[in-house]
Amino acid sequence: MKTTYKIISIIYILSGLQIAQGATTSTQLPIKTEVRIPTCQLEFDDSMDFSAVKVDDIIAARAASKETAINLRCDSHVDNVQLKFVPGSSKISSDKKVMHSGTTGLGYTLQWSRAGVGFSDILFNTQYSWSNSDSYEKELNGKLMLKPVTFPGETLTKEGKVISIINIEVTYG
Repeated sequence: MKTTYKIISIIYILSGLQIAQGATTSTQLPIKTEVRIPTCQLEFDDSMDFSAVKVDDIIAARAASKETAINLRCDSHVDNVQLKFVPGSSKISSDKKVMHSGTTGLGYTLQWSRAGVGFSDILFNTQYSWSNSDSYEKELNGKLMLKPVTFPGETLTKEGKVISIINIEVTYG
C-alpha cells in the first residue's frame, strides 16, 4: 500500500509539473496610430467697407459702426481657442482701445461678440478666450464690430481712401 501511495504521489507531482510548465506561444499585435493636429480655417462674411464717412462725424463720434460675422471651422473639435486682434499698423492707443488706421488722426475701436453673447469692447494686442464657455462641435461663430474714431493725440484733417488691416491670431489646443 505504501508503494502504491508513493507511486500515485510521484505521478501526481509529475503531472502537476507538466501542467505548471504548459505550452507557451507568442504572437505580435501590430499597433498603428496616425497623430494629427486639427486644422482650422477662419472665415469672414465680407470686408469692412465704411464707404464715405465725413470727418465731422468721426470727430463728433457719430460715425456708424460696421459688423461682420467671423467663423472658425475645424476638421475636428478643438479646445482652448484664443483670439488676439493685432493692428496691421502695429500702433495702438496707450489704453489699447483704439488702433491706428495708418492715416494721421484716424483710428478704429473694436467690439467682439461670441455666439449668443452681446458685443463687448476689446483691447488690441490682448488674448481673449473664444471657446471656454461656448459649446460647439467643429465650428465657432462670432461677430466683429468696428467704428471709425479719432486717434488719441492726433488731429484728423486729411481726406481720401484709407485701407487698414487687423491681423486676427487664433491659437487652439
